[in-house]
Amino acid sequence: SIIPSKEYTPVTPLQDNQSILGKKLSNLHSSAAAQRKLRFVMEDLPLNPSSLSNLRKRRGLDPLPAGESWKLLVAKNAPVVVPIHEVAFNGKPADWEDNTVLTEFIFLRGETVQ
Repeated sequence: SIIPSKEYTPVTPLQDNQSILGKKLSNLHSSAAAQRKLRFVMEDLPLNPSSLSNLRKRRGLDPLPAGESWKLLVAKNAPVVVPIHEVAFNGKPADWEDNTVLTEFIFLRGETVQ
């Protein structure tokens, strides 16, 4: 999840019989630093016409400093809908805001999830 939580890492690497090199690469890509770089690419890469900064600019909105979009949502008390069933998190993380709502999986509904 991209929602910050002390209970969960941004990406949990798969735990299997990887080689030592595979484990190092997996840990490298799942680190908080790697996630910050990915967020920069998605939000602020100047050459990306679909970056958050460019989308905001085209709509006449003020730019956001890098990595500030989540803080803005929290400050505005904006509702956050997470289309993932709570069983995926073993319940909603305690440090998520009250207005963060877990729903069902987008493509898996009904009694299939237990």
